[in-house]
Amino acid sequence: MSKEDQRKLVEAATTIGAIAECNCHYTEGLARKIAATGKSVGDLTVAELMNIDVDYAQEYNDMLPTLGR
Repeated sequence: MSKEDQRKLVEAATTIGAIAECNCHYTEGLARKIAATGKSVGDLTVAELMNIDVDYAQEYNDMLPTLGR
């Protein structure tokens, strides 16, 4: 395994592992986004899961300022 592959492996593990630290509102929304793909979590590639998480994180963070209104 190259150093670059090792770095990518650690990055993927860190990104996916961080989902467990998110609040229930975030993980519920992320689960809806995953369900919308028509795939189960186990059927997603690592890259697909990471991309969905990045996209949903942006959507979730953009929504936060409007929640208290």
